[in-house]
Order: sequence, then structure tokens, then C-alpha cells
Amino acid sequence: MNRIFAIGETVLDMIFRGGVPCKATPGGSMLNASVSLGRLGADIHFIGEYGTDRIGRQIDAFLRDNGVATDCVYRYSDVNSSLALAFLDENGNAEYQFYKPKPAVRLDVRLPEAGRGDMILFGSFFSLEAELHAFFYPWLEASRAKGALLLYDPNFRKAHLSQLEAVRPLLRQNLAVADIVRASDEDCALIFGSDDPAHIYRQNLKEDQVFICTSGGRCITRCTGSHTLRYTPPAVQEIVSTVGAGDTFNAGLAYGLTSRHVTRQELTALTDAVWEEIIMQSARFSASVCQSDENYIKR
Repeated sequence: MNRIFAIGETVLDMIFRGGVPCKATPGGSMLNASVSLGRLGADIHFIGEYGTDRIGRQIDAFLRDNGVATDCVYRYSDVNSSLALAFLDENGNAEYQFYKPKPAVRLDVRLPEAGRGDMILFGSFFSLEAELHAFFYPWLEASRAKGALLLYDPNFRKAHLSQLEAVRPLLRQNLAVADIVRASDEDCALIFGSDDPAHIYRQNLKEDQVFICTSGGRCITRCTGSHTLRYTPPAVQEIVSTVGAGDTFNAGLAYGLTSRHVTRQELTALTDAVWEEIIMQSARFSASVCQSDENYIKR
């Protein structure tokens, strides 16, 4: 199977239900996707940073225990690892509060060579921090030029809304370099001020890109240069938590494409039938996470 690289933030997710802490688990959008991919047996490499403190050691052990390579992780020692507090409402949806101390040195790693047959996942506010973006964006461009397939998930949280206009130029660069953009309806509302995926696609993406918009358990929309299709995801009987649902959907897309050995050059030639298989499998992965208190598919 092709290699998958996921670059993003790392936090310890503290989950609160009814205002009471009920679980602590390694988190971060691309980390969650990486763990699901590791559990699926993919050749997954996580690129990120966390501390040498107790939380960092716990996260490192958890990744390796789940089949995720951590050779491209920077381990800092001057500050503690980051925390994210997720407060679940009665529907299992989370409101976040972040505690992210900044180490003096960021992501001091050598980025791997990636090219044809490989896939890169990136996104969240990690991809919009100017210092980090300046470091890894040339790698994204070079990897894409060599044939790597890029998936971008903005995963933009309301907590960062006051910074949106300042980071919008970097967001546009991320959109432009991606082959696939997967966004939630919340992302679309916050970033583009629209709930129309086809309109967002026409205004912000190119005809050789694929845009997938997920709207909770209601609808999934796929837009390409030629047409727009909608899919109905499987019903979820009881939602325990939506934390990690979108990340697991991304993992499903990555797994579906790499297990079929789809390269960037072949992406636009995929049939609607194959896309439906990949998207519905991703939706089933996402639904399974909603029915558990983990951020990833079950082992």
C-alpha cells in the first residue's frame, strides 16, 4: 500500500460531558486520522510536535501502539504538551477551548521525500500558523510536483474566528495546493459564509480539484469540474460523541484511495461508482466513531 503522511497539531483531548470530565485521549485532527489509518493497517507516518513531558510520552506510546510511525515528530522540552478541552452538548457535539504553550523551536524535523503514489493529509489551524506554514508549505508544493496526492481539511474552529481574515491568505494557498478539499458545513459557514458546496467550489477551487462537504449525518456533497453529486450517510442510532468524526472520514478517504493505489494523475478519472464506494465507506467509519467515546475507529 502507498505511504500516507499526516501533518498537524497534537493535543491531549479532555472530554467533558455535562460539565464533568469523563475521558482524556490523544487528539488533534491529523493525529486522529493517523490512528484510524494505523488501525486499518495503512503505512502511516505522523508529522507533528509534542513535549517530552508525561503527556507527550503518553501520546508517543499511543501512536506507536496503534501502528503510526513517529520518526518525523519533533519532541520539545521547554514547555508542556498542548491540551484541548471538548465540552459535549446533549447531541454529542463539542465546543472547544485550547491551551497551547509555544515551544521556542517549532517542528525541527527533516521532512520526508514524498512523490508519486504517496498521499499527504494536512489542515486545521496548525496549517495556518505563519511560522509552521512557511516551513511545510514548500514541501507540499514539491511533493505535489513529484506526484503526491494532497488532501486538505480546514477544520476551522469558531474559537479562531477573530483570526480568520489575518490567516485567509495562507488558507487560500492551502486550498490551491490541495487535490482534495474536505470541509464540514461548519467550516463552509465560518470560512466562506455559504452553505452551498457547489457555489463554494466554483468560487474557490479549480476544475481539476475535488471538493467534499460533509453536513453531519444529513448529507455528503462531492463537487468536481463536471458535476455535483450528493450522498446520504448511514443513520446513527445513538450519538455518543462527534469528536473525531470528520477526522475519521478523512482517514476513510485516504484509505479508500491508497488501498486502490490511486495516484494524483488518476484522481480525475475515477468513476462515480468508485467515488461512491470510497465516500460511503468513509461515512460508515465516521458513523462508527460517533457511536463511541473514542476519536478513532475501533481496533
